[in-house]
Amino acid sequence: MVVGELVERRQTIIIGGGPAGYTLAIRLAQLGQQVTLVEKAQVGGSCLHEGCIPSKFFAKVAKEWASLQKLSMYGIQIEGQTFQWESAQQQLQKIQSQLTKGVEALCQKHDIERIEGTAMFSGENRIGIEIGERFELYEYNHLILATGASVEREPIFELLGAHCFVGGDIYGIDKLPSSLIVYGIDPYALEVAFTMKQLGVDVQIVEKPNSFTYDSSIEKELRRQSKKKKIKWHTSEQLDATLVEERVHVKIEDGVIIEADALYTSGVKRANLHSLNAARLNFQMNGDDLSVNERYETSQNHIYALGEMTGREGGASRAIADAKRLASIIVGGEVLEESPFFPLILHTNPPVVSVGLREQEMDERHIASQIPLMTSGIAKVNGTTDGFVKVITNKETTLIEGLHMIGEGAIELSAHFTQLLDMVAKEEDVLYSVQAHPSIQESVIEAVENLRNLAIHQ
Repeated sequence: MVVGELVERRQTIIIGGGPAGYTLAIRLAQLGQQVTLVEKAQVGGSCLHEGCIPSKFFAKVAKEWASLQKLSMYGIQIEGQTFQWESAQQQLQKIQSQLTKGVEALCQKHDIERIEGTAMFSGENRIGIEIGERFELYEYNHLILATGASVEREPIFELLGAHCFVGGDIYGIDKLPSSLIVYGIDPYALEVAFTMKQLGVDVQIVEKPNSFTYDSSIEKELRRQSKKKKIKWHTSEQLDATLVEERVHVKIEDGVIIEADALYTSGVKRANLHSLNAARLNFQMNGDDLSVNERYETSQNHIYALGEMTGREGGASRAIADAKRLASIIVGGEVLEESPFFPLILHTNPPVVSVGLREQEMDERHIASQIPLMTSGIAKVNGTTDGFVKVITNKETTLIEGLHMIGEGAIELSAHFTQLLDMVAKEEDVLYSVQAHPSIQESVIEAVENLRNLAIHQ
């Protein structure tokens, strides 16, 4: 086909088949829109194939492997346990395949046109798509970019070559290293650190000063848990990394040198725009991220953007929520107001959730209460007494303004915490609720009761 010979028209074209892209496609189809979804690889995006699913799978593997050590407390004796990295990877691949087929089936069910190819801008309101050896032109009413972000290693790690793992590629390695340096304390890095340690890897963490963004009490407990698990923490503003006889050497402040078989970094994320030939449209950028307004509109008419490429915090969870809101915007339906609260989650062991006001942000108007999970009957039964539930309220209004937890059950309670803040809940809204006994949810009530000196375990 000669470029310009034939131009096809589409109502809505979505480029990128990750959580943002396929969620938007399905929701728009449910609302009566004709949708074309363009993806150059497999649907599911980096979340399914590199990030969310692999990291959570191996966090589960690490948790189960570590739990074997606790079986003796239940009178169960198991000898000769082994862990096979390759077998775990094979199981992950099965899960990824099932989830990929599930997304494909949903697209088919909703009559979403899928094009496997590489899209690029060809002019105003026009894109070209390379489909094998063909090049086809399309015009559109609405175009949504959901191409994600590329992860690149920091320049200081360039000399490490194959000894430096970036982002999700660590879950695809052939063999676990015996030792690992983890650079950073962002959620991805911390999950890698805890997972690898529990799988038998000697782990050291290097963080920049004042880079922890969770509640200060969460930070304190995470550091305590790290020490308990023999994960070493180092703090350094600057560092140098070199490769010496196939070993990673990292020089931190005060001339201290730490070494390991390999180094992990979450890397630097940049919006995937290069392959789109986006330079010709002169998009407004915010650093390495594509700028959008509150309606997800870019600086170009009729072009929206979602997901990691916009730099919005919250990962796939945020991308999915944003996709549903954008669908309503496009069809002119009721648009739900965006929640000002978004849970920060860590799939470490123990896991973490943090929502709303943090202790370091409190002033004289606020009061905090913390209940250790050691007081929970179900935590004792499960052998998961590490951690606590914490609530921050306004002393004058009794409004709940912050909820934080580290410990088993935190992930499951994250939605509950967010809903309490969204509903502008007060202390009494929690006090008068009834929870199952024994359950972790009881600790939420006790944390509020403790504000009024009513907690029976304090």
